[in-house]
Amino acid sequence: MLKPDVTRSHRPAVGDRRKQPPPEKPSDVTRRAFIILSFWLVVLVLGLPIWWKTTAITRANLPLQKMQDWADGKACRPVFPLKISIQASELHEEEAQSLLRLTQHALDDLNEFSGHHLRLQLLPSSDPTAQVQDDDAALTIRLIPGELMTSRLASHSAVLDVTYPAGAIPTPSSASSPLATYIAGELRSTFAEEQAIISYLLATTSMAAEGRPQGLAPEMAESLAKRTTRTLKYAPTYHLTFSLFAGGPLPSGWAIEAAIEEYMKPVLHVLGPIHNFTIDTQIQLYATPGVQNQVLAKEDLSSFINAAEWPLSPSIGGAPTVNFVIYVGNQTIATPTGAEAGEVTEPSQSWLLPQWGTVYLLPLPHDVSYVPVPLLKQPLLTFTYHLLSLLGTPQSGSLPLRLSTLSRIRSADLVVRASSTLGSLARLSLALPSISIPSSVADGVAKTMSSLKLACENLGGPEGLAHARIAEAEAERAFFEKSMVGQLYFPDEHKIAVYLPLLALRFRRERATRKRFNFPDRASLARMTNDEAQAIVSTIITMEFPFLYKTALQLALFKTYGISTISKTIVTAQSFSNPKSAPKRYEDTAVTFSLFSLCSPTSEECIKAIARMNYLHGPYIKSGQITNADLLYTLACSFLEPIRLIRLFEWRALNDMEVAALGTFWKALGDAMHIEYKGYLAKESWRDGIEFVEDVAAWARQYEVDCMKPDAINVGPSRALTGMLTHLVPGSIKPLVLEVVCVLIGQRLREAFLYPEPSATAGFVAYTVLLGRKLFVRYLMLPRIMPVTYFQRDQATGLMQQTDYLVEPWYNKPTVWNRWGPVALVTRLLGGKLPGDEGDKFMPRGFRFEDLGPFARMGKGEDAMAQWEEALGRERSSGCPFGHVVRCHEDDGENRSGHVAARTQTNGYDGSMLNGLNIMSIGLTNIGWKM
Repeated sequence: MLKPDVTRSHRPAVGDRRKQPPPEKPSDVTRRAFIILSFWLVVLVLGLPIWWKTTAITRANLPLQKMQDWADGKACRPVFPLKISIQASELHEEEAQSLLRLTQHALDDLNEFSGHHLRLQLLPSSDPTAQVQDDDAALTIRLIPGELMTSRLASHSAVLDVTYPAGAIPTPSSASSPLATYIAGELRSTFAEEQAIISYLLATTSMAAEGRPQGLAPEMAESLAKRTTRTLKYAPTYHLTFSLFAGGPLPSGWAIEAAIEEYMKPVLHVLGPIHNFTIDTQIQLYATPGVQNQVLAKEDLSSFINAAEWPLSPSIGGAPTVNFVIYVGNQTIATPTGAEAGEVTEPSQSWLLPQWGTVYLLPLPHDVSYVPVPLLKQPLLTFTYHLLSLLGTPQSGSLPLRLSTLSRIRSADLVVRASSTLGSLARLSLALPSISIPSSVADGVAKTMSSLKLACENLGGPEGLAHARIAEAEAERAFFEKSMVGQLYFPDEHKIAVYLPLLALRFRRERATRKRFNFPDRASLARMTNDEAQAIVSTIITMEFPFLYKTALQLALFKTYGISTISKTIVTAQSFSNPKSAPKRYEDTAVTFSLFSLCSPTSEECIKAIARMNYLHGPYIKSGQITNADLLYTLACSFLEPIRLIRLFEWRALNDMEVAALGTFWKALGDAMHIEYKGYLAKESWRDGIEFVEDVAAWARQYEVDCMKPDAINVGPSRALTGMLTHLVPGSIKPLVLEVVCVLIGQRLREAFLYPEPSATAGFVAYTVLLGRKLFVRYLMLPRIMPVTYFQRDQATGLMQQTDYLVEPWYNKPTVWNRWGPVALVTRLLGGKLPGDEGDKFMPRGFRFEDLGPFARMGKGEDAMAQWEEALGRERSSGCPFGHVVRCHEDDGENRSGHVAARTQTNGYDGSMLNGLNIMSIGLTNIGWKM
């Protein structure tokens, strides 16, 4: 018996034609209360503790005044007390003491830099076998009787031989002596370069004025500036790379090890107390230089190195690399002319590159296949000379004297750099009172100042260099502590301001994408091409919303199972409903979607993916098992579900440009699938992607009302997909997770699957997790910096491989990360399958497009696919898929009102899925797109 139509007696007034909403069920009221409670529970239980923890500042106490004193030169006045030993075995004790006194007075009168102080001492002459050179002395003066007053600096030792005539020795009562003045002048000349270098070094720092030396001559300052630019920055270890490059097939060998051992190792051994060295060698044949000229001009030298093709070693283990290159060829260096001709001191076969190394041109006969040691002598001697120059070794004096000077220069340099770093750290701490200073920084500062004090007390000796090394390393480590830069400006009274840069970063990519594609308003969206739409969709999938977009496609697949005609086809084919074949068919579907979504619309991968999909659907379409309405509804779910879920549960909703891109992209894909719109949608042409989305949404809403009905045929596919989605969920919580799934799919789809109504607890859990994630991502996470990858091509085999899977790792490469990474370990713990399990069953080496599909159709359909590819190559375009000319609309107000009406219609799409989401307090009722 029919029920009476009670609404006829309560017909609304003529002016009110809108249908009144039905009264709310008590369960809906309870669910809404739980949702609101879950929102505030996330804020109080999760948000506030995280906010408090992230805003707390750890600040260790630093001795700021002492640090600044070191930087200003107040804590250490650099003094280099150089001990000069005098051996006067031919003089009486009184005569020697008188000469020592007068020479010291003359030195003091000549010295303009008190920090560089020469102290004279007499070697004991009682033992005639005493050694000529004092190991603790910077220089030993040996007085030798002769006819004239002359001097000669030994080439292999720090010994200065001074000859003097018989009457040159002063008496004990003498107030002056020509010999004393001569010796003082020679000492000043010997150490003049060292004093100039240290003076220049200290003059460029912020040390106290009383500690600074007198000004240098402009010519000397310019020369030292060039030398500083050329010199390598100090490092405890340098890596030396010796390379032999040949323009042809010969020579193929060289005696480099023996040559280094004979000509260079002695110098490296002497440099051992200052630097450590590691060495490697290489040969490169058919090496083409960067300059092909036969005669190399001065301007060609810097371009000779072919860095793009020559395998020059980079810095190894953090140590700077010094390159020594021997090039075997017929090129020569042009002889300088004019004013530069008098300045040439280097051999014509080589040149020095500042802070890099040396290139040596070695001409050899064409038939020489091996370079022996004698031919390598001159290149190795040149390399040794240039190495000393790159290390900042003084240019005058004997080698031992130059190396001892280098030790003192390096000590001063390290002390200055460590002190300057301490001052920078102190100023940074004062300028940013809210910067976090961990305890490791305070420990580093304490170690730096302790080592600086010891280095300052032992300047000029090996102990000073060792302590200066430690001080510089600790100062650098303290200043560049990575945890200090995490929070540069965070005032206590404005802690909320920490979120403003975060929010700006959150929306930076969206603004950049808008600017890149230049769609400033709704009217401009009508010119969006298929290529532009695919690029925007790719950004949505890989950068902006990868997790929820993937989840939305899973739910979209779920929704199609609520249509009995689609479920009947799936049950008949048994590919998705059979537990053995369903995991592969799911991965095939996922990889197909990834390929045509992330590849260019006209690319080979995209066309092949669509061709394979059309081939697999072809027999079912031809037999009528898949109808055009089924295809159109599947297409609709593929972009309407992402729009809906992103709007509700992501950190922001899609903007107009992104919605138009989705509509444009999927419209073009529907055309490639030969889906018919006429007779189904309200329109036959659309202004832009948004209008297409609105039209499809209105049709999909009515199609669900008509076709999404409870039916036993839907049970099999829905249970199979539910089982795959929850296969790793522990059995104890699996019933709750299934209820959460029922909450998310909505009432109409749940009833179509014959699922029971979920409990209020399931709704509370679902919305707490999703809304908590939404708040966390928006306010407490930085934007993604690397795109999510879904597939890759094996360059060796040409096969395509996936990087993700749901149940079975089809087409996943068994890398160490895939088998032992964090996700893999959790999968192991829960009993899931990993890439590489069961040998080649899951095709870990990758797939061909012909492998996609049911087991029975793997490897089949090449001819049919080729026909589809040819047709798609002709039909598929990079342009706009709507195929109309953009026109200016005269009545903008009418279009805008029509657009608002379309938004109102769109709000009704999938009303069942939105059941329980009418939450006014947190803005979930406004499910229309912001257009």
